[in-house]
Amino acid sequence: MIGLATYFDVVLGLVGATIIFCRGDIFAQVRRVWPKFLTCTLCVGFWVGLAGAWWKGARHPVDLLLSGALVGLVALVVDAWLVRTLGDPKEG
Repeated sequence: MIGLATYFDVVLGLVGATIIFCRGDIFAQVRRVWPKFLTCTLCVGFWVGLAGAWWKGARHPVDLLLSGALVGLVALVVDAWLVRTLGDPKEG
């Protein structure tokens, strides 16, 4: 069992990884494979959260689904806030 502060750090790290994967230039070639899915921070965030929870030792399906949903929703909100604050980089 991990502490709340550690869980918060893990969630923020996974959210950051999700935004880098969905928005970063380094993954532009990968996003061309399946653009509708790989540009959606909610979709990618869910799967990143699920994989992160599995990596941290969660094995119960409810834990996996809740972690995926949490990371997906937080990634969606953070991405929307960043686009609203800094502008959409695609409109460059």
